[in-house]
Amino acid sequence: MYAIGGNLSMNAVKNYMAKEWNFVKLPEIFYNDEGYFILKFKTDADREEVMMKGPYTIRNMPMVLMDWRPDFSMERDMLRTVPIWVKLPRLLLHMWGERSLCKIGSIIGTPMFTDECTTTKLRFTYARILVEVDLTQKLCEEIIINYDGKKRKQRVEYEWRPQFCERCQKVGHVCERDKKPHKSQRKEIQDPTEDNPHKKDGMADKPEDGGEWAEVLKGLRTKAKQKEINSRLLKLQPSIAILLETRVKKDKAGRCRRNMGNRWKVIDNYSKHDNGRIWVLWDENKITVKVESMTDQMVHCGVYNTDGEFVHWITTIYPSNILDRRKELWKDMGNISKLQQGPWIAMEDFNNVLGMQDRIGGRAVQEQEFKDLRDMMENERLFEIESKGERFTWYNKHTEDPIYSCIDRVIGNMEWIQKNMNKTVHMLELGVSDHVVVCIQGDVLERPKTGFKFINVVTGMTGYNEEVTRSWQEQSRGVRGNRLWQKLMRLQPVLKKLNRPILSIKSQLQKKRVELNEVQNMVR
Repeated sequence: MYAIGGNLSMNAVKNYMAKEWNFVKLPEIFYNDEGYFILKFKTDADREEVMMKGPYTIRNMPMVLMDWRPDFSMERDMLRTVPIWVKLPRLLLHMWGERSLCKIGSIIGTPMFTDECTTTKLRFTYARILVEVDLTQKLCEEIIINYDGKKRKQRVEYEWRPQFCERCQKVGHVCERDKKPHKSQRKEIQDPTEDNPHKKDGMADKPEDGGEWAEVLKGLRTKAKQKEINSRLLKLQPSIAILLETRVKKDKAGRCRRNMGNRWKVIDNYSKHDNGRIWVLWDENKITVKVESMTDQMVHCGVYNTDGEFVHWITTIYPSNILDRRKELWKDMGNISKLQQGPWIAMEDFNNVLGMQDRIGGRAVQEQEFKDLRDMMENERLFEIESKGERFTWYNKHTEDPIYSCIDRVIGNMEWIQKNMNKTVHMLELGVSDHVVVCIQGDVLERPKTGFKFINVVTGMTGYNEEVTRSWQEQSRGVRGNRLWQKLMRLQPVLKKLNRPILSIKSQLQKKRVELNEVQNMVR
């Protein structure tokens, strides 16, 4: 056993195992001066069960578990090869056998296990295999499967991509001189909707209104940053753009905005903070934004279409680093919720994790860090909107002891989620900041006119239980209420598909009547 990114004491490992592996008899522990532990389990079954329930993190550091072998070498086996859970989305059902998965896994690396849902076939959305990969080799994104003489492309997704330093030949960091220039440092900002190797499968086409877009800047004083932001705005064409922590004084804000293009209307909170930590920009040809309230930590606005009709509320969040000050923000949001009605979202840098799993590296996450935010979301019935792209939205850019956190997010009430089901939240690559760019794509102002209707008779149809169970078994992220909501939203297209034969009965009857009349006329 080896923890990536830090050294652990024997006592820390014992405490961890007593808490997290209480479903088996605890193994004996032996420490090696090279920095790894040997764990001797009581039975093979105990070892297999622990391995199957991974991956694990200890003190927010990824933990690597490998089967021991006589020729084990720390330098060769631990620092270059790591086990990673691999997903094979939409893998054909006849390829789910043990031999087939083993062959597919061997193309990627050394297959070790499948998870319980894959073994028992409780979930058919994707197959999941634990594969030991060599980080000195490029991770394959796509493989070719030859079945019955036919070749088929299969996409490969990795649940975690560890950093590997070519200079030190070690997992967990990348030395400064080995780092390649980030794409965001180029003058041309790549449009996430264009065809490029980083585009996520299923990403929506570029919407007509551009959706909402937000970025944490940590300074917008230089012309280089202003030009880069302007370039990104021209590429994405958002209806609303949110810039945080601009660090531009009020007397210089006008000149800075002119350098970014003078076509944007702007709301800022200079009246509440000297540096105007929040800028809300919008395109008046698409929408109108009216400020309702603001503090030094948030700006709350109403969004209206060009006809003056209300669309939704939007709250831009940029909390303080001080925990007690953040509590004031969550209280303000609770007051907003009680005084308004209609669809509502809050977005951007919450400066707050939502659980233990939202940080890797650095100090351990304490419950007091996220308890107030979680309580506010549960009390006001706000749910985290499921996102695509980068899992960890902030990176401290340190080569030694890097820290990754998930602190940028979009949350909304049920009304907003129901009216914007065609919208997707994308966490794009890092821009001019150490935060990812948050982009909500989809048509905000228009929504499908047809609603969802549950028809009782569908419960008696063939395949109902299997389809519903398969959809419900898929994993969801967030607090308990959010996970439930995601599962219900995921069920809607499944039930709509089952509803089709019932909803089309009327048209089928009409068609059969026409056919019957034609046959009767022929007989006459």
